Amino acid sequence: MARMRSSFNRIRFRRRRNAVSERKVDEGQKLQAYERKSLRLTSQERELLMGDDTISGDFGVTGDMTTAEGNAFSRRPLDARLTWSMAVLEQGALYTLKTFRKIKRFKPPGVTFIAFNSNPKKNRYNDIHCMDKTRVILRNHSCDYIHANWLTSFNGVKFICTQAPMASTLSDFWHMILQENCRTIIMLCQLEEDNKEKCVRYFPEKAETPFTVDNTVVTLIKQTWSEEHGIMTSVWSVRCKERVFEVRHIQYKKWPDHSAPSDTVGAVELHREIRNCPKGHPIVVHCSAGIGRTCTLIGVELLLEQSRWLNYYSGRSIVKTMRRSRLGAVQRAIQFLFMHYVLLDLFCKEKLLNSDDVRLIQFRNVYDQLVKESNKLRLQKKKKKKAEPKAHENALEEGRTQTKTTSGLKVNAD
Repeated sequence: MARMRSSFNRIRFRRRRNAVSERKVDEGQKLQAYERKSLRLTSQERELLMGDDTISGDFGVTGDMTTAEGNAFSRRPLDARLTWSMAVLEQGALYTLKTFRKIKRFKPPGVTFIAFNSNPKKNRYNDIHCMDKTRVILRNHSCDYIHANWLTSFNGVKFICTQAPMASTLSDFWHMILQENCRTIIMLCQLEEDNKEKCVRYFPEKAETPFTVDNTVVTLIKQTWSEEHGIMTSVWSVRCKERVFEVRHIQYKKWPDHSAPSDTVGAVELHREIRNCPKGHPIVVHCSAGIGRTCTLIGVELLLEQSRWLNYYSGRSIVKTMRRSRLGAVQRAIQFLFMHYVLLDLFCKEKLLNSDDVRLIQFRNVYDQLVKESNKLRLQKKKKKKAEPKAHENALEEGRTQTKTTSGLKVNAD
């Protein structure tokens, strides 16, 4: 009996071993078939097929990824910036653009807007909310509310993201500058865009004409314009009672609303300005609403900080992080793509990437096409909005005419 049981166990073991071997062979054949199929796909299609986990995890552990240039990822540790760049270039601009869809409507849970709802006259846009948790609180002022939020980078650099000043918030804006001891203001919009006011003038235009609000007097010391960068740099002397200090104002004029610049020249210069800002002083950044252009620029800084570490975040994680401080950060997919484009260009200037890389050239070309298309759609939308009131007026006028005609017919019929 014992001998029969032993023989039976040996037979059962052999069957199990053969089944495992057959399963391994079958899985190996499937894997080979999948690899043959993936080789026929473009790099962008391959990444879409495989999922986007390659940019959402830790890049400290590098695997093997074969690219057109050879083996981009080796088993030895690489510079995290290079690893990040290779992943973005391999995936391509279109893929990066599409990943924004997953976070476009992301909103952190549990946010409240009590101060925002209590001060409607101090909000430039009714649909751009200012969350209570991170808002800048004004002290010793007539009202403690201003549409501004704190956003701190991973390295501890403090930013204040705010909407452009309004006539009703000029006093609040300069009170915030004085209270928080700010030395740098970055302005990413113009006073007027597309015949619409985007920002009230809160600074002097000429040296001989100081700008005054409450007890604060702002005087222009010097001003320079860079045509190459599209940046106007001003130095102001700010005096409030016995207190006197200088503020550096940097205005970038080539960034259209709800879109992105056509090149990275200005953004790279702004990055240099941010790096040279005095330590220990918050940097005020604003566009019109204070979420699109503003947070795209700050997103470049956060993404750059993380890309220097082995356990860095993806672009989507950066946007989510910013939205936990400033709701609605980075409005458009093209702005999200621009964040990545600026980093790639910075790494080229640092000689980390080869500017002649075929994938980088392709990334630039696709970006250029997308920006043109984005601007084209934006203009079409504006024309449509302009045409709508006229069409509405014509419809009303036509309705009045028909009513009169109908009324006349009724009278005649009687």
